[in-house]
Amino acid sequence: MKEKGIKKSEVFRLADESNRSGKDPSARAIRARLGSGSLSTISKYLKLWEAEKAARLEKDLDGKNIFHGIPGKIIADFLSNEHPQVIALVLSHLEPKFAAEILEGHPDDFKKNVLTRMETLAPVENRVARKILEILILEVSALRNNCALKRGGKKFVSQVRKEMEQA
Repeated sequence: MKEKGIKKSEVFRLADESNRSGKDPSARAIRARLGSGSLSTISKYLKLWEAEKAARLEKDLDGKNIFHGIPGKIIADFLSNEHPQVIALVLSHLEPKFAAEILEGHPDDFKKNVLTRMETLAPVENRVARKILEILILEVSALRNNCALKRGGKKFVSQVRKEMEQA
């Protein structure tokens, strides 16, 4: 027998799905997907979801958690198609050593452009920074998945065998 009422976890799941697809979740849209439920209860859960999402974003706002474990070269390639102003904003939230590692392989004129933009960064509204961070988190999670898929393989095993033979 199915439980009565809407579960917070269902609302959170649907809100996450909407958010990942680039849509702002609404109580009406979630109700339509659920097929029933009180708009006030769904709205209450959506407010909780927003608060929890904001708390997670604040935790990641320094950038350290987002890129943890990803080599600077991969992040440099990942950011290479972004506008220099976006790159400057992202790098300004990282440790200076890591930001330098990410800029390392770029041409001098590109580095100068990004560094100049970092020096002159104007304050960014929290709302805008959060939206950029949300997109960045989604993109980096896809990047992590691609990095994970590239592990192993014949070339890797060949290198392991070579190392074993030399030992």
